[in-house]
Amino acid sequence: MNAIAWKNIALAIGRRVFFALLAGATLAAVAGWLFAPDLKTARPEIEAFLKQELELKELNLGELSWYWAGSLGLKADASSLVNRDASVVVHDCRVTVLISTMELLSGRLTPSGIRFSGGTINVAVDADSQADHPGIPALVTLDDTELRWRYGEYSGHLEHFTLLLDRDEKLLRVRIPGANMSVRMGNQRLPKRVDVSFSNLDWLPEVWRSRFDGAMAGEASLKQKSSTRWSLDFALTSGEAAPVAFSILDTGWKFDSLKGKSVLESGAGEELFEQAVFEPLELRSGESLIRARAEWKAGTFKLSATSPHVDMPLIWNGLRPLDDNEAWHAWLASMQGGVASDARAELAFAWAAPWQAVPTGSEWDSLKYHVIAHVQDADISLGFDQDMAIHTEADVELDQAGLKAIVASTELPHAIGLAKGALSIAWDSLLLEISGTAEADAGRLHAWLDASEAAQITWAAAKAATEFSIKWMPEEELPRSAILHLKPLDTWSLEVKDIPFEVSSGEVVWQLDEGIRFNELLWATPYLSGKSNLAAERGESGVWEIVSMDGRAEGPLSRLAGHFHLPIESAAGTLRASLKFDGSWDGDIDLKQASWSNLLGTEKAAGDPLNITYQGKSIEKQGVPTFLMEKLTCRDQLLRLRGDGELSDSGLRLNLKRLESASFSGGAEIFVPFGSDPWELNVNADYLNRNALPATLPRSTELHQKSWVLRAELKEFLWDDTHIEGAVIRLASALNSTGVLKAKVLQTGALALHDVAAVFAMPGEGKIDLRSFEAGLDDLRLKLSATLTPGNPSGMLWRGFAELKGNFGNMMKRAELSRLFENGDMNILFSGQGEFLREQPWWQGLDGRLRLRVNNGRILKGGTLSKFLAAISIADLPGLFFGGREDLTRPGLGYKRLQMEAVLHGKDVKIHQLAMRSSAMDVAGQGSMDMERTVVDLILVVRPFQNLDALLSRLPLLRDMFGGTAHSFIRRAYRMYGPVADAEVTQISTVEAGLPDPGMIEQLLNLPERWFGKGDPATKQ
Repeated sequence: MNAIAWKNIALAIGRRVFFALLAGATLAAVAGWLFAPDLKTARPEIEAFLKQELELKELNLGELSWYWAGSLGLKADASSLVNRDASVVVHDCRVTVLISTMELLSGRLTPSGIRFSGGTINVAVDADSQADHPGIPALVTLDDTELRWRYGEYSGHLEHFTLLLDRDEKLLRVRIPGANMSVRMGNQRLPKRVDVSFSNLDWLPEVWRSRFDGAMAGEASLKQKSSTRWSLDFALTSGEAAPVAFSILDTGWKFDSLKGKSVLESGAGEELFEQAVFEPLELRSGESLIRARAEWKAGTFKLSATSPHVDMPLIWNGLRPLDDNEAWHAWLASMQGGVASDARAELAFAWAAPWQAVPTGSEWDSLKYHVIAHVQDADISLGFDQDMAIHTEADVELDQAGLKAIVASTELPHAIGLAKGALSIAWDSLLLEISGTAEADAGRLHAWLDASEAAQITWAAAKAATEFSIKWMPEEELPRSAILHLKPLDTWSLEVKDIPFEVSSGEVVWQLDEGIRFNELLWATPYLSGKSNLAAERGESGVWEIVSMDGRAEGPLSRLAGHFHLPIESAAGTLRASLKFDGSWDGDIDLKQASWSNLLGTEKAAGDPLNITYQGKSIEKQGVPTFLMEKLTCRDQLLRLRGDGELSDSGLRLNLKRLESASFSGGAEIFVPFGSDPWELNVNADYLNRNALPATLPRSTELHQKSWVLRAELKEFLWDDTHIEGAVIRLASALNSTGVLKAKVLQTGALALHDVAAVFAMPGEGKIDLRSFEAGLDDLRLKLSATLTPGNPSGMLWRGFAELKGNFGNMMKRAELSRLFENGDMNILFSGQGEFLREQPWWQGLDGRLRLRVNNGRILKGGTLSKFLAAISIADLPGLFFGGREDLTRPGLGYKRLQMEAVLHGKDVKIHQLAMRSSAMDVAGQGSMDMERTVVDLILVVRPFQNLDALLSRLPLLRDMFGGTAHSFIRRAYRMYGPVADAEVTQISTVEAGLPDPGMIEQLLNLPERWFGKGDPATKQ
């Protein structure tokens, strides 16, 4: 037979077999259906069987029905059940029981499988219960149920939970959203292989999920290698770009991936495992990489790890469990910089059952570990408001006793400098100790460690070689102790209370809250230099108190005099001073090598002894250490001094109760404050001679000029040829400050002023704003106000005004200008500018305007005609009958008003208007005067019938006919020329005087040539 024939035979046989099997299956189904018992009758038998098979306490099946799904089965919707210890409770679940057809044909309802679909399954097991839980029977599978479970304190909720069991393959599969697990069982009810994978953590209990932040995926595989050995491979990775953060033992961790392999071995005992080895383990977090090997055996866990790169926050984070103090955790969390390289770690501790619980407190107490690493670019929090030592390079070693680090280099905060040394932390106390050396800026270091004290010092440059030892607790704001040794590497420049200091050598030892020592400190100021030793400590009130001190200083007297503006002329030589304290103060100022040409009127040559001594004690006054200078004395023939003083944090106060020299006798109080406040000088003297003060005070633009306030009361003050009595002076150097000068008597040469009162201000640049000056000069009263400005090259420029009131006649006699004037209420007002020059006349540089007005005065010259003219005055005619005409009863010519306006320019006075009104006549004039020679040149016009002129001016026709263009009956013109005290007077024509043409009456009256004469009217009458 050929191949085609065989093929046709085979196909025919296959068809027959297929149809035979199909017919058999159909007959079996029909038979099963026909011979299936009635469900109402079989319900008790079915429920009893299921209760027994599933070990149930309660079973409530819903309505039973048959269904076909490849085999015959029973179905019961909305069923519920409870197992025998109530650890499993099922609600509203569909129960499907699969029954073998052959078993059914034999009359038995033996199930081949039981499936729970939908509904809710509650599983609760007490973790400490000793009962034997049978677990899930092999016949049962779960399909898309809601599983609510609790195991001890843990609980969870899983939706769409599916558990499938293949008894033939001994394979258990669990599926939930986001996770899958398959378990292939071996003998002795132990798994032969377990595979787990997940893409999220939603299936974990809430108490576990709360420990994670971020998405995580992973997979694990457990394989049985032998009857007692399993291998475990696992890999966990971050599901996002950010690392996964999780917390364990109250410590937060982060990783990008964690993977490893392990070998687990079981023993003959009841424990799940006897030992476990994890190798390798690999953790990545950012750039950090840790490779490790872990082993658990006989109740002990051991770990060894290495890393080429670990970020320091991971190491600091690992120290959190050492203490639950929040300040400790905050201190660790504050350090976020640095990398550890070549790190190696080993640890071991007791751990009874890793798969049951985390280590207990007693197990943690058994922890032994050792970690070494090289650290670079790390930051170390130093406790001062989270100040950091940065860019730290060190070799670090940790063990169960504490942390130790050998620091090769670190940058101290606030640019203090570079340091190296050692750092340690003892875990039992968490006390941080740092010691080492540094090239530091002493000023910045001082401000950092003790800001309140450093505020009083201004540091410019202070590079120092420093040795330090500091201890503090992380939760404390300041160190518990700090000891520093500082030696200048370069000259230190600083200011203490605004006093510049330079320190070139010596040592400063500073101990926080305890004391400070200066050892052989070589220092200098702009005016003194010296060497000092000092020890000070804080008292009970926290204030620094000097324990001991000795020091010597010297400096050129000229620099001291220049800086402090001391009243010393031609200061030279050297001043030496000493100071010692050993419970009381003792010191002196040795001026033997100093010299001067004038100090309070004394002169001293170098080599002549002069010594000022002082003694005192230290007290605390209003919380401030204060030096009381109880004895300040000098008993030299040149200078006698007795007083006391006080030196405190606010400044130096001297009370010179008695100070005597050839030119001064009295007392003085001096206050030199520290800081920007002005000096204060209060003087109360019986006698002061100008030669007690230098001609000029020494000044230097390189030195600081201190502001000052002067208050002085001087009973007698001699200034060259000026004698002042009862002087009171109030004066300050501040810009625009108001000064006051008062004196009962001020006499200079022939000028004697009394009741002098001046108020002035100094706006700067040598200017004086003389706001008011008042003084009496016999019966005259002088008032003036001016601005005084230093001239160039010398002298004083002034601009202002002056007013003089009093008796005009007396003023003219005092000035020796004229004896012709008597009485008169005078008011002189001058406004302008000028210049005061030493040894120069007062009018030098004068430029201004003068106005003079005198009422009711008298010119001592005057004849019969002037009396006659006064008598016939129409304006004063009523007074003639009532006897009220002094101008007629007294000698000379009386006038009611005398006025003058003039312009002064140096010695030249240009008189623009001179007018006199009297009963006898009116006089008007103009001219000039030479102040240097006191020579006058005036043109005067006299109108004897001024009353008739006034009447004539009201008659239009007659005034032009009889008075001419001048409207005057008669006028006379005179020229006064020569010295003011005795000037020559000559008559001139009105035309020569530049007056309008005369009228008819004046021409007629001019016919008699000698009506008044051409000479002096007073002498011609």
